[in-house]
Amino acid sequence: MTLSRAPAPALRPWIASLWYVADPRASGWEVKLPTTGHQVLVNLERDRLSARPLGTRTRALTSTGAAVATTTEGATLLDRGEQRRLAGAVLRPGAVPAVLGVPADALTPAVVALPELLGDRAGELLERCAEESNPHRVLDLLERSLSREIDPASTPTPLLGPAMRALSAGEPVARVARALGVSASTLHRRFVREVGVPPKRYQRLDRLHRATALLRRPPGGGLAELAQLLGYHDQAHFCHDFEDLAGLSPSAYRTHLGPDPHHVRLAKDASFLQDGPPGSDAP
Repeated sequence: MTLSRAPAPALRPWIASLWYVADPRASGWEVKLPTTGHQVLVNLERDRLSARPLGTRTRALTSTGAAVATTTEGATLLDRGEQRRLAGAVLRPGAVPAVLGVPADALTPAVVALPELLGDRAGELLERCAEESNPHRVLDLLERSLSREIDPASTPTPLLGPAMRALSAGEPVARVARALGVSASTLHRRFVREVGVPPKRYQRLDRLHRATALLRRPPGGGLAELAQLLGYHDQAHFCHDFEDLAGLSPSAYRTHLGPDPHHVRLAKDASFLQDGPPGSDAP
């Protein structure tokens, strides 16, 4: 079961959506593609969430069952056994300081324990949501909890919105900074503090998001056509950038489409990944 809805209008400047998934038989692994926004996660079955950076052999980053998934440097491997009943809130880029009370660049691992940010309130949220069997009420509880955390006075820097729109349109970072009357270094600092990634990285992640949408659209179109639509010089540049961020090629992504555009479930043969299927050293 999958459920998604918009938050109350008053919360929409900070929260993009609320979601709930339930799959009692979930097992195996999946790849989580990087995104431009952080997410607040609540594991309703286990007091644990973990992630391992794809393309490395490092140990998994672990957290309690209430956590924040950050704007990571790249794709991560997730244990689907930890996602049999999960709820979450997608934060808008720039919303972390207002919702979680810290600069976005303070959240550096792929997954950060929510109690580190909210203290005992995170544990209370996890407990109350886990006790609720109705998914709609779970989202209501999550929404009310986050609404109490938001500091309305902590609004994103005014230039952030215009900068993100210009970057999404493909404008170079230096040109965006000049148009907004700031230096490139100032734009960089504000993006890192409020969004969690530099402006160029944000631009690449935004283009990855648009690429996944195009790859999922029937009948899809050829990769050369998609590269042109996305503003790449050629198909080779598109494929290289996509694989660098997502850990798999555009063709492999299209072959393994699932219900969520940012999650790719792994088959037993996961040779299409940069580092192959999870082995004995996986999380």
